[in-house]
Amino acid sequence: MPAGQALLHTSRRADADAALLTAPDVAPFTWRRLLRALRDPDLEVLEVAEPLWLGEWRRALRYIVLAKAMRVVRRRPVAIATYAIENFDARQRLRRRSARFALGVSLLTLDAVVFGTTGAYENYRRAFAWSLRRARHTVRGGCHGKGSPALCAFMLLDGGALALPEPQGLLAWRTCINAFERIER
Repeated sequence: MPAGQALLHTSRRADADAALLTAPDVAPFTWRRLLRALRDPDLEVLEVAEPLWLGEWRRALRYIVLAKAMRVVRRRPVAIATYAIENFDARQRLRRRSARFALGVSLLTLDAVVFGTTGAYENYRRAFAWSLRRARHTVRGGCHGKGSPALCAFMLLDGGALALPEPQGLLAWRTCINAFERIER
């Protein structure tokens, strides 16, 4: 776990890294722990569950609202990011247009998206392109979207804290670092 980082998980998978779970900055999610992380003046990124992980995304929206409200108190923005790997067609998963529209609107709360595969990127682009225009995004191995090629550089800043949906979510952090290192070379 990088220094200055915290990992708050809402669930545990059987294949989670046991060593990661015993790290001092890894703990089950509680509202108190999230508030403590959001009050940290060094917090720069809050990573939340993938939007197409619908059960967790509903929960994540509450964390996002709290983080955005805390921006006023902190007087310093916290970037809201997610790691997306869903390849199952979002249009089939969310058959009703109203459900796709609601999820699309909720994607406007994101500042950055790291896509684990080009398939996941294409899936989100087909279903939600209009709502991803504002978010910086990258696909493992390269960057897409607004701005310079260093789109995910802000995720590498020291002293931040992360709140991830589960211990396996640390893969998103490693993926962003690897993608950024390939871009910089």
